[in-house]
Amino acid sequence: MNIIMPNGRKKSWLIFASLSVLVISLVTIVAYFVATYRMSGAKDEAYTWHSLSIGELIRLSQHKDADLRLKAVCELRRRSSRAAITALIKRAREDSVEVVRIMALQALVGRQNEVVDDVMLAALKRGGIEAKLASIHLSKSRNESTWQKLVQVYLTNASPTAEGYVLRLLANPNESSIRPICLALGVGVPFEEDAPRQLREKQRKLLEFINSVPHGALIPLLKEKDMCIVAGALQLLIKFPCKEASKELLRLARSKHKVIRTLAISALSLAPAKEVADELKRMAKGSRDDFVKACATVALSQLGGVEFEDVSNLLNSPDPATRRIALKAIENLSLPCDVLIPFLRKAMEDEDMDVRLRASVLLLRCGDRGLELYIRALNKAHGDEKASMLLALRGIKRKDVLRVLVENLQSHEPQVRWAAQVAIASFGVDALPVLKGLLKHQDEKMRIGALNALMQIGGEEATEAIAEVAMEDSCTEVKISAIEALATLPTKKSLSTLRKLLHSHDSEVAQRAAIALGRLGKEGFDALKEALNSKRISVQAVAARALAFYGDSEAVRILRRIASTSNDEFLRLVSLQALARGGDEWASWTLIRMLSTNDEKQRMKVRAAILGLRERMLMPLLASLRDDNATIRAEAVTLLGLMRAETARDEISKLLNDPEPTVRDAAKSALQMIDTPCAH
Repeated sequence: MNIIMPNGRKKSWLIFASLSVLVISLVTIVAYFVATYRMSGAKDEAYTWHSLSIGELIRLSQHKDADLRLKAVCELRRRSSRAAITALIKRAREDSVEVVRIMALQALVGRQNEVVDDVMLAALKRGGIEAKLASIHLSKSRNESTWQKLVQVYLTNASPTAEGYVLRLLANPNESSIRPICLALGVGVPFEEDAPRQLREKQRKLLEFINSVPHGALIPLLKEKDMCIVAGALQLLIKFPCKEASKELLRLARSKHKVIRTLAISALSLAPAKEVADELKRMAKGSRDDFVKACATVALSQLGGVEFEDVSNLLNSPDPATRRIALKAIENLSLPCDVLIPFLRKAMEDEDMDVRLRASVLLLRCGDRGLELYIRALNKAHGDEKASMLLALRGIKRKDVLRVLVENLQSHEPQVRWAAQVAIASFGVDALPVLKGLLKHQDEKMRIGALNALMQIGGEEATEAIAEVAMEDSCTEVKISAIEALATLPTKKSLSTLRKLLHSHDSEVAQRAAIALGRLGKEGFDALKEALNSKRISVQAVAARALAFYGDSEAVRILRRIASTSNDEFLRLVSLQALARGGDEWASWTLIRMLSTNDEKQRMKVRAAILGLRERMLMPLLASLRDDNATIRAEAVTLLGLMRAETARDEISKLLNDPEPTVRDAAKSALQMIDTPCAH
């Protein structure tokens, strides 16, 4: 049936139909473009950033929004212009957000530029990932002035955080660093200046840390006019002898400087070349200096040109250094014990400790009679001398020796106890019955000493004994020693014991157990993650702190929840501190905001948490100097003063004109603290 419509209605229907088709078409087109945009969003965004000019990127790198700064830095990394590098340097040096600084530092690693080196030096002082990146860069630096600055950071205690990194950088000198290192080792040495004890200790530690030297770059330094450099080079040649240096050492052995002469002949005595043998013979016979004569004799003893009679007279020298070096010559000779013991007994009564130690080591070559004399002398010794003598007993597996070592586990001198532990461990399983018995000793030092020896021996029986102490000992210090021992013994027993200790009501024991689990690898991490689901919030916090320490992302979420919702003030603070230590910006700024509290006790706890983070809080604290809240400004400036933050001096000085008197007073006090060296 045909339906006939009126003309007006027919026209309206056609208009409606046309409009509907048009709307549907428009919606389809818009939907298409939206879908296309969504599918290629990342590509479009990348294209947008890629298309920005250097000037626009530099402006965005200074934006208030940290995410925009980070994206700008990521794009600047792809640009090679001088302006891009300058912008990256600025972000790496000044940005208040750690992740932005890290991204900028990554882009700068490997760029051989003195300004970049300076940025890396600053990053080294902040610690964490920044310091690791800086170490990678600085280890390859070929800029001698950079190495001079690194040496100064070490010698002047400019940053305790950086000291460990700097020492590792200096441990393997290259052609660019060897000269500054020699200068550092030789400061004040040639003229026997009365240098501060701290400097001498620093020099000793640096020399001890160095693992190798480039002899090709070291030997030419013996010709330097600066005697401090020469003295440093000579000390390195004593530690790392080199026959190729014999001619230069022989020249310096005739130096007018007594210290240089002494160091040179000492180095020469350790690695003489045959080509200088004739000159050494003349020195051994005709030198007026007993020490030079002794060193020449030692050198000749290595070349096979010395008799015992040539050495024996030197043992009567009034100079202890000469007597020490004479014993070295005797060591190079093959003498029967009946000839050797009378001389060594006399040397064991010497007033000089090094002479006694050298003689005692030679006594151990003389069988039962020598050992008897050695133990008699050991019982009279103390301190470092006794520790050295105990260490020399390693490998001598006799009951009388073990008895002496066990007696010294109870010593009140820590270095003696440590040496006894190491020497007992050399007995291996033969020492287990004695050590297990000592775990029940009433003296805590004796129990800890036995634990450390058992740790070094290892094995199932030793681990069982250590685990029992970790669970049952009444002393927290002993339990912690047992936990640290278990962390080095990756066994099922260690794992199960540490898991139980996570639930300890002693918070320190629980936290140490958590850290120890992380050191046991995957199974330890699985145990920590399982503990995140514990019904006890304190166990969750302990596990989360440990996992955050090892960089686990799930732990960060748990810690944030605890820090945000927990009513336990202690748990909140330790969670925030753990997050901030891992570079969490939210946690760092939350700690800063907590400084504004009116509760003085609470504020003191927050200060302690921030001070525990040291350089990691440096940038947030610097940014807080411009905070609108006067209390936060005053607290931030006080904390920077307590940290002795030299880099903050200029910013702190500006607050001397702050409108708030409390801030002005805090700035004045902070500057005084920065100018006052830390007590050591």
